[in-house]
Amino acid sequence: ITAGLRYTDEKATKVDHYVEVLGTEIITNADQELSTGDFTWRLSVDHDITDDLLGYLSYNRGLKSGGFTITTPTNLPPFYPETLDAYEAGLKFSDGGFNVNVAGFLYKFKDIQVQKVITGGIAVLNAAKATFWGVDADFSYRPSRNFSVYGSVGYTNGEYDDFQDADQYPASPLSPPLPTFDASGQTTVNTPRFTGTFGFDYTVPTKMGNFVLNGLYTHSDKRYLAPDNRLALDAFDVVNASLAWRSVDETLEARVWANNLFDEQYWAGGTSAAIGDTIFQAPPRTFGVRLSVFY
Repeated sequence: ITAGLRYTDEKATKVDHYVEVLGTEIITNADQELSTGDFTWRLSVDHDITDDLLGYLSYNRGLKSGGFTITTPTNLPPFYPETLDAYEAGLKFSDGGFNVNVAGFLYKFKDIQVQKVITGGIAVLNAAKATFWGVDADFSYRPSRNFSVYGSVGYTNGEYDDFQDADQYPASPLSPPLPTFDASGQTTVNTPRFTGTFGFDYTVPTKMGNFVLNGLYTHSDKRYLAPDNRLALDAFDVVNASLAWRSVDETLEARVWANNLFDEQYWAGGTSAAIGDTIFQAPPRTFGVRLSVFY
């Protein structure tokens, strides 16, 4: 049994901002102070079910500090700490070169700090309650000294429990502006349902040194960029690989690498704003050579 308790008291101060207009100083953001205090804790129980299998339960309270929006000319109120109650149950198995971890989780967020585009910049405010739940698992297996495989898989369901006055932006700056809306029940932003990885390392020892071949496959499901769930980034699958040579004394290494080996075209990110949608394309196939010296 592990138990811990912490109390955090914070005081933050924001100093005046001035802008000079035609020789006249104008206050754009007045002095502000934010004082907060709260408890966080951890409680966990684990048990060796067998020599190779461990089971555990845990409950943790986390805290993310509040602060101020300083990138806009408007004197906005401070945003307050974000809190998280995290519940988790899992199993950890280890037998020689084979390891597996499986966990189920439930996360309850309160006062989530979200960004909001306003005239003159981006503001941060407390806007929502949300619940995340899911399962994730990972494994590693080394059948021989020179070969290992590893991977992970995860499922996450994220939903806003209470998100009043969420922004709803049009797809084009020529479209009429839409009012704010109640995003309660919508999928949380940047939360792909399914994710997974699979990789391997294969080492070939020689009298000249070790040659190491590495590969990693990554999958990510569709994810939304805004609470209205209108703008989404499609699922993608990417493979990275490399081949390295390391000298016998392990002081020199030459590595040939390739990221996005099969030249998958997918979107890395984006934003929704009143001026329209912006999407960022991920890098195409990239490759190169890296020389390293260890001493």
